[in-house]
Amino acid sequence: DKAVEILQAIKTKYEREMGKVRNRLPLHLGIVYAQRRTPLRAVLDAGRRMLKYELGQIKDNVWTVAEDAQVESLPTHQGTQFATTIHVQLTQNGRQLSWHVPAKMGDGNTPDNWYPYVFVQGDMSNRQLAFKAPRPKSDCKTEAGTLVHASQLKKGDEVYFTPATFDFQWLDNTGRRFEIAYDQNGKRRNHLTRPYLLDDLDQMQAAWDILQKLSKNQLYALRDTIEMKREAWFEEPQTSLTDKTFAQFCADVVANTKGITASDSAKVSRWAISGLLADVVQLYVSVMKQNQEQQTNNQEQAHEQ
Repeated sequence: DKAVEILQAIKTKYEREMGKVRNRLPLHLGIVYAQRRTPLRAVLDAGRRMLKYELGQIKDNVWTVAEDAQVESLPTHQGTQFATTIHVQLTQNGRQLSWHVPAKMGDGNTPDNWYPYVFVQGDMSNRQLAFKAPRPKSDCKTEAGTLVHASQLKKGDEVYFTPATFDFQWLDNTGRRFEIAYDQNGKRRNHLTRPYLLDDLDQMQAAWDILQKLSKNQLYALRDTIEMKREAWFEEPQTSLTDKTFAQFCADVVANTKGITASDSAKVSRWAISGLLADVVQLYVSVMKQNQEQQTNNQEQAHEQ
């Protein structure tokens, strides 16, 4: 039950210490959960399958800058080198990630005008810190490209960014390890959501903070109602992400679930549509047993009172 905490610690350290090159040196993390009697060879095989994750065409993916780069302090900074960062907010097909780029060199005073550059599409001749260079492509070839300093990024810029990801698998039986396989785009075959962006880890925790208020039966009923309908309506699950009828169905199911407030309903509906809700229930309830522990603590506190 400590795996997610370890994952969060790795995420924090990676974002802080690799911030200047995060756009081109991604990290892929994987967690394999198993019962104590699961054969070790099955667990190791699942881990090896996760290690086969390849970037593939992800290197050619383009993200859009949501707003002009801003200089700010990183909440988790340690030392003067990380006290000041350039914050870049990126979006792609409804997904979001935050890139905090250390703005100073090791002495904490000298502006870093050498390392934090990113390839950008289009004409960047009006940017002060920019130069042309060959951009490596996913097919191992190169093309003409332009590198721009992170501080010079503007809203609407389209940048090449290879994101860090994480994946997990619950081995409720040894055959589950064969479900771990990735396509040329780095996505899990026959799985809607995984692997997740490393930034999604915070969103999963935020989702659990809301969903843990529901009972175990409520959580399973909510998940199963939505996922069974997705399976029945769509031959290709990816289609459900943009289907208005399915979105309305999810919103209605969430609205009729006792314990979800009106202010949280829209967020929970989005998580239900994306498939994140189903993974949160599996991870925190089925695997980590967090819901059972939370209810036990609540019952003990109520008894003491």
